[in-house]
Amino acid sequence: MFKIPRKRKLGVYILAIGIIIFLKIVFYQQFPVLNLMLFFVLFASIDLIVYSFSRKKKTNHFFIPGATLSLSALFLIFYIYFFEKNNYSLEQLWPILGIFPGISLILYYIFFTPRSRSTIVPGFFITMLSVVFLLVRLDIINLDLQKFLLLLIPIFLIIIGLYLIFDDKIRLIQEQIDQTLEDHKKSGD
Repeated sequence: MFKIPRKRKLGVYILAIGIIIFLKIVFYQQFPVLNLMLFFVLFASIDLIVYSFSRKKKTNHFFIPGATLSLSALFLIFYIYFFEKNNYSLEQLWPILGIFPGISLILYYIFFTPRSRSTIVPGFFITMLSVVFLLVRLDIINLDLQKFLLLLIPIFLIIIGLYLIFDDKIRLIQEQIDQTLEDHKKSGD
């Protein structure tokens, strides 16, 4: 496989940013800098995702920012070309950008081992909270956000209490799932 040293990739990214800024300064009105920057962010984030899968454990932490940035860039590209013309403003759709870090954490939990609750729990929480915000902003549900946010405090306390009570059983189930997955990988080789 063709490999480019990280130093050269960084140089290409910095060069591209410099060219984009230069073109924007020279061709102030005609140059769509936002579109180019979004495509640049998309390609750089895909590079982070590929890099996270290409090495062992040391680089898998690049997956979360790579997935978050690539999903966000894809959404903003689609927004510019499709949603903006259909009377949807980013003022209404901003909670969608909160969904992408949650999805990235969930995907990290799915693709990388060891599986940790420190990625899946915040992933689901961020995703669900962003979905609620989106539904409120689009007037699909009528909810008093201040009361909703105040209700999150006791709900968090209940969830933390249940987690502390049943932590051993959750860990045992997680170990069984990981062992089953490893056995399945070994039998597939």
